[in-house]
Amino acid sequence: HHTAIESSAKHPGYKVLFPSTLEMRPHQVAKLEKAKTGSVVGRLFNADMEEYSMDWVNNALNQEQRRAVMRILEGTYRPVPYIIYGPPGTGKTVTLVEAVLQIFLLCPRSRILVTTPSNSSADLIAHRLLLSGRLEPGDVVRLNAFSRNAEGVFEEIRPFSMCCDDIQQAVRHRILITTCTTAGKIYTVGLQQGHYT
Repeated sequence: HHTAIESSAKHPGYKVLFPSTLEMRPHQVAKLEKAKTGSVVGRLFNADMEEYSMDWVNNALNQEQRRAVMRILEGTYRPVPYIIYGPPGTGKTVTLVEAVLQIFLLCPRSRILVTTPSNSSADLIAHRLLLSGRLEPGDVVRLNAFSRNAEGVFEEIRPFSMCCDDIQQAVRHRILITTCTTAGKIYTVGLQQGHYT
C-alpha cells in the first residue's frame, strides 16, 4: 500500500485519481456503425442523440447499462476512471463484464487489468467473462495469490488460473483478473507504463 501511494505521486496516477482539469481525448473505439432505420437490435443513443448499433454480448442490458458501456468504450476522458455505482443487484457486475468484453473485441491492442477487493468477486467476474463464450484460454487469466488453495477456485475457471509463481506468463494475457492485493505483485515485474491500456 505504501509503494502504491509513493508511486502515485511520481507517476500520472495522482492526476488520474485527483484530476484538476479534464482533457477531452478522441474516442478509443472507432466510430460505431450508425443503426439502420427501423433496427431495434442493439440500438443505443449517444449524448448527441445519434443512434448507433452495437453487437452486444449480453442483449439483456438495460439502457443505463448500455450507456455506461458506451461511455467506457468512448473513453473521452481517459485515463480518468469511469465509476459504476449503485445498490446491490442493480447490474454493476453485468455492466463491467460487458465493458471488458467490448473493449477486448473492439480494441485489438487493448490489455485489460481487472482488480477486485476479494477472491470471490474476482472469480465471479472471471466466470462471467468465460460464460460469454467470446474468450479463449490464451485471452484471459485469473491470477491467484501464493496462499490461495486451488480447491477454492471455481472448477470452470481453474484451467484459466495461475499462481503468482507464473506472474511473468500471466501478464502476457490480454485480460488479467486478480484481487487488489495480488495486483501489487504485478508492479514488481517491472512492466512498462501503459502495458495495461
